[in-house]
Amino acid sequence: MAIMRHLARKHGLVATDETGLVRQDVLEQQLTDIRIGFWGVLYPGAGYEIDLLFNNEYVSEKFKYTANTLPKQLDALSRFLGTRQWFTGNHINYVDFLAYELLDWFRLFSAGTVDKYSNLIQFLTRFESLPAIKAYMKSPEFISWPIDSPNNIWGFKKCGWPHNGGNALPRLAKPYQAYTMVTIVTR
Repeated sequence: MAIMRHLARKHGLVATDETGLVRQDVLEQQLTDIRIGFWGVLYPGAGYEIDLLFNNEYVSEKFKYTANTLPKQLDALSRFLGTRQWFTGNHINYVDFLAYELLDWFRLFSAGTVDKYSNLIQFLTRFESLPAIKAYMKSPEFISWPIDSPNNIWGFKKCGWPHNGGNALPRLAKPYQAYTMVTIVTR
């Protein structure tokens, strides 16, 4: 996170007034909490709250997560964004990159759940429409999948390795796209 903050300060992707700074700090930490909770879904046995992806009850646990936990988190993010263009106001900020990445993961994990929040969908669309982001997402540098390691049931499986016995190594999982996208926008 320190590198992200450094890049954000260097390129003017931070809030400039007290209200924006408070919103920025609150959102950064809230997104961190949400991400850690979701990692509990992705990385069982790592001390997180839910060991979903290696759990024999994956389907029922995923259902509980998407029915109970995820809607509460998305409700809070939707209320926090409100009618603003970006989470801290009218200017894009590094926390918008973090929010985009997490919301994109959730959109892939449970599209129907995310689709219920029109302002979050508008936020995702607005972010993807930024000229530098749009160009990056069309480039060969952009990795849309896998988004996680081969050790998890979700986030890697579409590549077919190792889960379906394929012997070709897939491309590496995409790095934290938020960091990559900040560097693309600031070129």
